[in-house]
Amino acid sequence: MIENRIVFDGEVILCVYHKGVDDLVTVNHKEHTTLDGKRLEFIEQKVDSDVVFNKVSSLASIQGVLSTGADLNPYGDMASAHCSHYIVANKPSFLFYRDVFTSNDANILIELFDFINTYCGLQLNKYPLHLGDIFIFEPTPAESRGNEVDGVDGLTFTNLPIDSTLIVHFKSYDDLGDTEYIVDTAIINVESGNKSINISSEHPWQSFDIFIYREGKLIYKSINNSIMRSLHMAIDIQREPVELSFKRLGKTIIQQCSEKETFTVGKKIEPKLLREYNKQIVDNVALYADGVNKILYGGSDKDIQIEKDYIIRQLEDAADEIVICDSYFTDYRDDKDKDKIFEWLAILANTSAKSKTIVFYVTRKDGSNRAFTADELLKNIPLHREVANYYRNHNNSLGICCIETKIPIHDRFIFTRTGKDVQCLVVGTSFNSLGENFHCIHQYTGTTAKSLYESIMNNAVQPHMDGEAKLL
Repeated sequence: MIENRIVFDGEVILCVYHKGVDDLVTVNHKEHTTLDGKRLEFIEQKVDSDVVFNKVSSLASIQGVLSTGADLNPYGDMASAHCSHYIVANKPSFLFYRDVFTSNDANILIELFDFINTYCGLQLNKYPLHLGDIFIFEPTPAESRGNEVDGVDGLTFTNLPIDSTLIVHFKSYDDLGDTEYIVDTAIINVESGNKSINISSEHPWQSFDIFIYREGKLIYKSINNSIMRSLHMAIDIQREPVELSFKRLGKTIIQQCSEKETFTVGKKIEPKLLREYNKQIVDNVALYADGVNKILYGGSDKDIQIEKDYIIRQLEDAADEIVICDSYFTDYRDDKDKDKIFEWLAILANTSAKSKTIVFYVTRKDGSNRAFTADELLKNIPLHREVANYYRNHNNSLGICCIETKIPIHDRFIFTRTGKDVQCLVVGTSFNSLGENFHCIHQYTGTTAKSLYESIMNNAVQPHMDGEAKLL
């Protein structure tokens, strides 16, 4: 047999033996690294089978066949494996030497499992208490590839065990891709002259399972295999984010929507109902589940940065529409407020939504304005660097529509829409007052967000419009 042994800090924590592969050319081989200040080693060598059987003779065991690709199958997709798993009661001491298991301990285990997977082929991240156990594996390989004879999709098998029985289940799926049906089964006796075996099914199928028996015992298992009939590629070209530097809001990065392109290579598959289409239906149904999150913010520089990033994340995800309803968006008391107004205009201008609208009310007192009108916003753009740069570089336009109302709308709403998906933030203070007082941000999704959008636009904005202008 070939032995693979993992040693950590001088303690053997895993032994894996490979049976029936002694014809492979093997030399003594070692690898090591340092983990948590301790030596971690991998050792490979040939050992006598009797030594191994004496070692495990008194241990409880579980024996059976592992499918190709199983977590505990060291051969991956290349072979199925008969596994004898011997359970050792005395587990490695490092698993239990701490009273409290910390995040650092978890990181150590993750690195340890990566090391084991690299050199032994076992994925133990789901099975930490398998550490210390002993495994004996005996591989059974088989090879399959797709073929097409007279327009019928089929399979070609080679390298099958002689004097065995091959069973293949051809499978298809329901429209959602969740339920599988066995639509055809082929049973073939593999004899010495069968160097290559062709199997086909006249029924449409998407995947297949393979089982091989010898003398009534299962020796090979491989499930949910599929043949690549076509290659559908989606290219996602990420655009460079926009980085802005503001006097009041500080450094601000706005991610840009990526550009997507798809194409198909090979035979196009057009089932009656595409599984991806059905997944889209299921996803759309999920949009009607209401959701609300509430976050409390106070008056601090740290809070305004958190709020800014939180709001920007929603704005930059919108593909179709952004509507900001803040009656006091253009209100100002001093230069600090003015700076914030134009910095938020720069942020909104740099987002990727097709339509961008700000709904506000111009506060007036003693016959004079305490807020910018749309015309006054345009006149003041050259005084603020980032928004002026955008305005100049985009043909003297911010691409933002301004709607002035006759009466103020008390709450502040941020609506974003991509297709039919509407998201809503209700903010307890105006944009130019973020970070200056205690307030909440509520996030709404699903039908609640859509209902808020329709109610505000139809009942609060449209009947009370006092003017509409574009920042061109």
